[in-house]
Amino acid sequence: MQRNKGQYFSEEEKEFVILLIKLGMNKNAASLLVFLAGTSLITFREIESGTDLCESEISIAMKYLNDQGWIRTCPSEKKGRLKKVYGLTKPVADIVQDIENMKKVEMKDQLARVRKLRVYLG
Repeated sequence: MQRNKGQYFSEEEKEFVILLIKLGMNKNAASLLVFLAGTSLITFREIESGTDLCESEISIAMKYLNDQGWIRTCPSEKKGRLKKVYGLTKPVADIVQDIENMKKVEMKDQLARVRKLRVYLG
């Protein structure tokens, strides 16, 4: 899923975003995750131009991805100025495995609640 700077999502990437949304991820977080999957380390401004998200949307999405342990921030010196660059902490396949594991836990919790409801009917 490598892309050039400023390139918008391919059809495959759009489908990836849609699947993440259907799994319960926020649209902006899903878009940011898919965008970062196609890059190495990238600046905030490059994320803005590549995702068409505004600064606040990116910040909220980054917080979510950071809370999951999926995004990293590194200092980078460009043209004498210290800037932050962002990237994923692990391959996308591992992140998908994390999502699957979270969904399994959610499903077990939901089934336990259904069983508890049956006790009340019982």
